[in-house]
Amino acid sequence: MFIVWQQHWLRLRGESRRAFVVLCLSLACSGTPAWAAAGQVDGISDQGLASWAGSLPSQDIKLARYVVQWNVMQGAGYPEELANLQRWYDQALALQLTPELALDNYNCDGCNVPRGSTEYARALEVLYRSFPDVQVLEAWNEPNDTHYSSYLPPATAAHFMNAAYAFCELHGCSAIAGDLLDSEPNMVSYERSYERELTPADPGNWAIHPYHAVKYMTDSTVTSFRNALPSPATDHIWFTEVGAYYCEAGRTYGERSQASEAQFLVDKLIPEFQPAHVLYYELATGPGEPPACDSEQDDTALYAASDPSGAVRARAAAHVIFGPTPILTAGLEELFAG
Repeated sequence: MFIVWQQHWLRLRGESRRAFVVLCLSLACSGTPAWAAAGQVDGISDQGLASWAGSLPSQDIKLARYVVQWNVMQGAGYPEELANLQRWYDQALALQLTPELALDNYNCDGCNVPRGSTEYARALEVLYRSFPDVQVLEAWNEPNDTHYSSYLPPATAAHFMNAAYAFCELHGCSAIAGDLLDSEPNMVSYERSYERELTPADPGNWAIHPYHAVKYMTDSTVTSFRNALPSPATDHIWFTEVGAYYCEAGRTYGERSQASEAQFLVDKLIPEFQPAHVLYYELATGPGEPPACDSEQDDTALYAASDPSGAVRARAAAHVIFGPTPILTAGLEELFAG
């Protein structure tokens, strides 16, 4: 498991849905595409894709998301950061998934935020020269998270979004605003301050990480997020990162609880808000790698080994998310082979 994936864990807190998806994600597209509601989990939002052997649990999976140090091309980030990014990118393309990048600032030696929009934009240009098939860009990951080094003042985060939007207008990608963590009490006030600094005033595509909503099985945080958008009735909401907890902060809830949260996600949250895309965090871990759960690491995996000598198997929540036969154990063992 990659170091960057382990570090990203530290920041977590905590067949009616099979709607047709219309995507305009080719590099020939410009402006804001006419996204249709996904209606189901259609993306993977964790760093583990590059360890797979080329199989997916569902044909509905269309996107692969990766959180990366914003100046990775200058050698910043964790050891092997750039090599891990390259492996993820190659595997996403091999699986014919749409690559999606979220820029961030990790809690690591020598890591820091851009000194301004100009430095941010230059780093973005360099990044895209090496990874030109990235078609979705999240300007900044969880900028309202006061508990992690990703935090930015709302005006700063908005200015980076302005740079990302301008970049995508030139290069045919889709820029996603917000990317806010719904467990933070500052979310709505942050969102409103952020919006006041945006150019254009409404980018159209907005992301939220509704971990709190899923954990407590409530739509309140997502409703608040939507109501604070510039155009609540027409803006497109993305769930760019979400997961159902099997274990959190050292406390094990178990499969039944995780499956109930997953049921709320697919039967309540997704139909109510019709997100353009839903990307699940921590799809699977490898054989002999039970997900860690302690004071700093949580477990939302849908496929996992129960002990170091055990094989990977589908948890109950995997069946909720992907249906009654979401890839057999033997298939997962093969998936992680090599």
